Amino acid sequence: MVINVDGDQPWDDVAKEDSRINIVTNFPVFLHPASARETMEIFSLQDLSLDQALRHFLTNVKLVGETEARQRVVDLFVLRYIECNPKTIYTRESANAVVSALLILNSDLYSQHRPFRPRDLEGFLQGLREIPACAALPDEDLRLLFLSVKKEQLPVAGKAEDGEFYRPCDTVDDKGAICKSGFLFRKSCCEVGGVDTRWGRRGWKRVFVVLTQMALECFKNEPVNDSDATAINSVPLHHGYVTPAKDYRKRPLVFRLRAIDESMALFRAVNEDEFVSWLHAINHTAASNSATVSLPVGSQTMSKKRQPNTNIRPLYASRKSGLSLVEQVEELKINEARLIHEIQTLNTEEPASRRELLEMSAQLDFFNRELERTKIYLVALGGK
Repeated sequence: MVINVDGDQPWDDVAKEDSRINIVTNFPVFLHPASARETMEIFSLQDLSLDQALRHFLTNVKLVGETEARQRVVDLFVLRYIECNPKTIYTRESANAVVSALLILNSDLYSQHRPFRPRDLEGFLQGLREIPACAALPDEDLRLLFLSVKKEQLPVAGKAEDGEFYRPCDTVDDKGAICKSGFLFRKSCCEVGGVDTRWGRRGWKRVFVVLTQMALECFKNEPVNDSDATAINSVPLHHGYVTPAKDYRKRPLVFRLRAIDESMALFRAVNEDEFVSWLHAINHTAASNSATVSLPVGSQTMSKKRQPNTNIRPLYASRKSGLSLVEQVEELKINEARLIHEIQTLNTEEPASRRELLEMSAQLDFFNRELERTKIYLVALGGK
């Protein structure tokens, strides 16, 4: 069974509107939201712990679509669980938060498309403690929920015939397995080569973003077959990185992607969890798969006659790194130390001419940008 709940309001509010619930079993059946509670009565969740009830629910209902759509279905489950267990310690808000945390943990532990390390117990508890609605929940109860998911994967309804679980967009192409996908809003700032995007093309657009090991691809809609697999924008991910766009104040939850081809774009997430998740996923994937860089240092950054050298950028290999995670971290630490040394040296040197001042300024900009990228990679890989 697949339940799609249309609309952006909470479930109780949706029932007052004209939008509908689409419940798909063997054929489409449409019901008015006012019938939602009656529909959920097929699930008997009495005297079940939260994880047991969730397993029972997910055995019959497959969560599909983007985050908002999944969250509305989770909220539907939470309301039914509280209705069946009126003496439960969970409120609607706290149960929604805990179930969402369990689903993320399950994905981190078992999905082949999530390359970064899952949270440990302390990280799981700390994340929930930061949510006011969960502050009073006993740590022991949360610990048991964590161990339940870690011991056994949550079920997925709609199992493929070969026994593997899948989503339509989770495929493997020549650029590597998908690491994360979902809807974001995108705003182009600079085209390839660092050229400013024309004013008529700078507006925010909703796109379906697919993060692979070596590229970030944007589609108009979620691709469900080969005919939909043409990206409207594809950005090389190697040696790229994202940072929160703190200087952009018009909209919240915005991060900036800087690509190696000097293009730059802003992306806006739908909520804080997605914002943090995309930041970590992109930086971790780029840090894990970007080949190490041989930086131009010392006399390599100046021409023999100490004249401006426009070729201070190294060649960035587009191939996937062949180093292990430990080796990758060690190489990044070496580059970090080298960059710090070069920056300190340039800051202490006195330029002999205006041209040399411009050259040194360009070098400092480049080295500072590389140092920023290196530090972000180290954080993403757990090296700091």
